Amino acid sequence: MLVLVLELPINIFAGLFGMNVGATRGGTVHLKTCGQVKIVAPGRQIARNAALSLFLDYSLEGTYLMPKPIRYAVSSTSAADFDSWLMASDPAATSCPMFLAEGDSWFNKFYPTGDNLLDQLDLPRGCRLIDHSWSGDRASDMFAPNRIAAVAQYLDAYQYKAILLSAGGNDIINKIGGMLTTTGNVATLSAPLVKTTFDEVEKLLRDFCTARTDSQRNRTTRIFIHAYDFVTPRNAPVKGGIVGPWVYPRLREKGVTLPAVQKQLVTDLLRQWMARLETLADPLSPSCIPGFHVMLTQGMLTPANAVDTGRSGDWEDEIHPTKDAFRRMAAKLYTPTLTAILNGA
Repeated sequence: MLVLVLELPINIFAGLFGMNVGATRGGTVHLKTCGQVKIVAPGRQIARNAALSLFLDYSLEGTYLMPKPIRYAVSSTSAADFDSWLMASDPAATSCPMFLAEGDSWFNKFYPTGDNLLDQLDLPRGCRLIDHSWSGDRASDMFAPNRIAAVAQYLDAYQYKAILLSAGGNDIINKIGGMLTTTGNVATLSAPLVKTTFDEVEKLLRDFCTARTDSQRNRTTRIFIHAYDFVTPRNAPVKGGIVGPWVYPRLREKGVTLPAVQKQLVTDLLRQWMARLETLADPLSPSCIPGFHVMLTQGMLTPANAVDTGRSGDWEDEIHPTKDAFRRMAAKLYTPTLTAILNGA
């Protein structure tokens, strides 16, 4: 098994790769993501050379079993630059099964420590995953014209077995307060306002799917999106209070303070989002997007307790499942589905 041990100071480690250490986000390619990584100097650095970057974002010290397939985080790296690097560093990759991913923190949180869905995939080690996801991204970020144009380069560069999406959750969270109407002490979801938000996200999804259909190599490649699971609004930020909570303060700003009411509103909203996605996936629906599939993630996880401010139930914080919950989700839904595709389904 390949073992990459990061025991040197980051500037020395970067120097070994001919890179300069930078402090801003740039194009990213994470090398050697199959095997183990031992994190001995937790922190966040981006080491760059002229064409590519090595992204190191480790929050906890420890040794982690790295995922299958081999995963390349290529956010903001052009397909041409990545292909040049791939031909020099991993030429066998182009003859291996490939998957493409775009998404938010459910795909990217604390990568590569396993605290996200993609890190929990269990596919043949020959598989490669080209990953554009970035924590905190909204659909309006990942499906903006410039971002779609960048991903379109990858759609034309390689043939993928499937395309994986994690999108829409941050858009819904950011706008949840604006989708409520309040009468006295009673807050309800406004159907017209919910529809407006969902229509905006759907249009962005359709823009991405159009880029897929217009591509040279992936016109019929299937797209798989999930619908998250039922968040419990609570004062539970990411460990260390780096960011969050997300839903809880927005509901309180609207005067919604009772935990049971908060939970019901969010559950109803996510169920409606799931219904919208299923309509897009239904081949009998006039709204159907060809080759668009929904992973039935809702209802899989044990809810958190509203009074807990840390890990609770299957949730690490307010909106992110635990590593074990992601593992079970991947084992039940993603790994079997993608394995079937690899076997010709």
